[in-house]
Amino acid sequence: MRQQIKLVMMDPDYGYLKTLEKQVILQFADRADIQFITESAYREQYFSSMRNIDLLVTAQEYYGEYLKKHSIAHTIVLRREEESLMEIEKPVDLPEDFEVTVNLDELMAEDHASGDKPVAAIPEEETPSGFYLEESIIAQLDAAADSEAREEIIAGLEESAEESVQAETEERLETEEAAAAHSEAVSAEGEPSADLTEAVEYNENCIVLSKFSTTREIIDTMEKLLAADQTEKEVQVPLNKKPLKVISVYSPIGGCGKSLIALGLARKLRKLDQSVLIIGCDEMQSISGFLESEESAEPVLAEVLRQSGADIYWNILQNVEYEGDVRYLLPFEKPLSAMGIEAPELELMVKTIKEKQDFDYVVLDLGSSLNTAACSLMHLSDCLVLVTEPNAVSVKKMKKLVNNAALLPDCRCFMIANQHHLDGLRLSSQNIFGHLASYQDPDQALEDPVFYQIALEVLE
Repeated sequence: MRQQIKLVMMDPDYGYLKTLEKQVILQFADRADIQFITESAYREQYFSSMRNIDLLVTAQEYYGEYLKKHSIAHTIVLRREEESLMEIEKPVDLPEDFEVTVNLDELMAEDHASGDKPVAAIPEEETPSGFYLEESIIAQLDAAADSEAREEIIAGLEESAEESVQAETEERLETEEAAAAHSEAVSAEGEPSADLTEAVEYNENCIVLSKFSTTREIIDTMEKLLAADQTEKEVQVPLNKKPLKVISVYSPIGGCGKSLIALGLARKLRKLDQSVLIIGCDEMQSISGFLESEESAEPVLAEVLRQSGADIYWNILQNVEYEGDVRYLLPFEKPLSAMGIEAPELELMVKTIKEKQDFDYVVLDLGSSLNTAACSLMHLSDCLVLVTEPNAVSVKKMKKLVNNAALLPDCRCFMIANQHHLDGLRLSSQNIFGHLASYQDPDQALEDPVFYQIALEVLE
């Protein structure tokens, strides 16, 4: 069995990286752990610890000496080449779609031989917008008394064209000087210089490609480098590599803090060096209330899930974002039912993520309804966290759920008492794994030790 390839792609231009992203995922997702990086701050954080990478594909702006500290088998630098061919300057600024049909020199020669004045017959309806200058020149030529006068007009036209070309050249030079000055300023602040061919020497395992190469050319180069490594050796997957685990957070009690507990648990697992993805699976995707970003998932994700499309996993990854140290699936703009997402779609999404094994843990924030969707997701889980509150109504609901054990999955289960007060709790302390104290600030609640306790238990 081959070891999974570690592939990292980074470019400050998200739009450019997005053009490669789909093909890279389709080509390598089944055998590679793929990391896409666009933000400079996250790049610095990512490379702050030692990295072992099989293939790094990076824009020249992100290539630097700092990469030599890491174990990188192959590197492809995508370099933005300057245009080598200059556009031919035109003596007269004609519209691009204007076709010259009259040779002025031939027309003057015919006029000189016949003694007649030249006639420029241009139908009015074919005269392009903004052609007044050319019409006035033709009128001047028509009115000229002799060839000497016409030559004087043409000489003036050529002089005007030269001045226009010179002005454009000066403007272009000023733009280039400004860009160079900006590059030096950025370089002085510690960011990578734009001209890295002089600032940084590429290592022997580095291949430089034009950023304007076709997607197929870039993919083929990546494939050749990775294929060469894979044919050299086959490595067994480490025996201590654990399969992805799903943790569901559920309560029959609405508003008891399920989303906060799901987020707190995900953060603590991440601090224990586990890769975690959190997904809001309740109707309103309440987890979004704890996120600063207001970005929503693309509607195409819902469409692909409904149609069971072939590119489900790629669309899932397209809608995964970072906030703080946790990855989360972007919530949809509308409730799940309004997006056509029911139990089959949610089950398909979780099964697809489990199949790819790109994360260590997936934390599902379930709703308070014990419907088909909640039950199906619970039975896909490896661990269940139940949340209760210290009041009579909550206790009755939780007892009713616990007494119907057939509804619950056959897996490890932890019960958390949120806003614990001894005088209000009527459940046996033996049934309670931990207590989440009362906090005024949700950020403080997320640091409660109970999340570490659960995370450590889960890891065991």
